[in-house]
Amino acid sequence: DAQRCSHVLMAEADYLMVRSPPPSVMLAPGHSYGFLFGYIIPWHKDAMPASVEFHDVAKWGPMEDVPQSGNAPQAIHGDDLRRIAPIWADLVEFGETNAVVKRIFGWVRDMYAFDFAAVRTGLRVHYPPVPFNKLMVQPPADVRLGLGCLLHYTWGPIISDKDGKQLWRFDKRSLQGAPGSSSAFTALGEQPLPPTFDPTRGFKLQAGEVVTEEGLGLMRVMVETFNEAVRSLRKLPVGMQDMEAVVQARQ
Repeated sequence: DAQRCSHVLMAEADYLMVRSPPPSVMLAPGHSYGFLFGYIIPWHKDAMPASVEFHDVAKWGPMEDVPQSGNAPQAIHGDDLRRIAPIWADLVEFGETNAVVKRIFGWVRDMYAFDFAAVRTGLRVHYPPVPFNKLMVQPPADVRLGLGCLLHYTWGPIISDKDGKQLWRFDKRSLQGAPGSSSAFTALGEQPLPPTFDPTRGFKLQAGEVVTEEGLGLMRVMVETFNEAVRSLRKLPVGMQDMEAVVQARQ
């Protein structure tokens, strides 16, 4: 943790770690290693009405100096985290009370808040593009792991064949738990693997993007890693012998 170690890796619950991050992501104080999110553009004309609520260019510098990153994934020195955390928290709270920020930034307003806090503290965020980023990739938007060690399962790929028949999907938003789940308990379950690549079937994603063999392979790694994690976890909470005991404990 930040009290014993030099750096902290900030991550989210929908990351799958396929290998350990390399020591080279632990940068010197004043620098952190993050990820470039294409939808975080503080200076875009559509974002500007909310950006100016956070950022005074006369005080904090050009809007273009605000990073296109977010709080996760972020490998950050503990000293920098201690400096940025209270400012970030204040900006998050401000965003929750500002109608313009909530309307324009929506669910990514906490990510924007981190970026604006980074500028205020002088933290420089580094984020080489995929496949050179040493932290993360996002299948199916990214088709190769490259130097990454984390898979972000957020895009919810749906694969269909050339005739439009849906063959497979992996969407965290549709996961309702394995058989045995109830309002008191969600049982974890393995997810089906994507189909084997067949160039004659014309695999496509939901927006019409062609699925390549390499991209399909990365999606398979994503689901295999997810299933491996499911198999490693307990099926019931500690101290519970069966589902009935879980239901009784949570009533």
